[in-house]
Amino acid sequence: MYRPVASSLQLGADEPVNVRRPGPIVQVAYVVEDLHYAIRQWITLFGVGPFFVLERVEYLEHEVDGIRSSPVMSLAFAYSGDLQVELIQTLDQEPSVISRYPPSPVNGFHHIAILSEDMASDEARMAKGGLRRVGSGVSEMGVRVAFFHGGPHAGGLVELIRADDTVTRFFRELKRAASEWDGKTPYGAAPG
Repeated sequence: MYRPVASSLQLGADEPVNVRRPGPIVQVAYVVEDLHYAIRQWITLFGVGPFFVLERVEYLEHEVDGIRSSPVMSLAFAYSGDLQVELIQTLDQEPSVISRYPPSPVNGFHHIAILSEDMASDEARMAKGGLRRVGSGVSEMGVRVAFFHGGPHAGGLVELIRADDTVTRFFRELKRAASEWDGKTPYGAAPG
């Protein structure tokens, strides 16, 4: 029998948790072995594109489970409607949220992402809701992120992305390109 969910969750005996979410889910991310093969597959099978590729992305700051590292990965982004698809190919053996928390099997769904207007508040909300912070980083573009593990029932990690001007402009340009895409080319020009 269906019963509506209460307006707050009870995690502890008497500790209600506010269910206000930090923001809508804006992204699903997949780990792939071959980025360009995966792009062709997403275009051919699902009509998603164009993809914007960032080759050999390095992180100015990165830690996972308290270990500082400098992972290098290539990333591709495209939109399907309002949902962004991110494809990730790791390029080294450095500790990262990808290597320490791989999808099962080794390639496949890895995380959802949520834009955050207030990282400190949203990180505290995630922790209070029982999620464990497992990593964070700042990309060479200055994009700040934090990753949380939701336990065995979450199905993957949750990424908070700081919603600053760089991120919102980048996402807006990707979404615009997807809405104007004619399906003839797999790659879009890098948003400026």
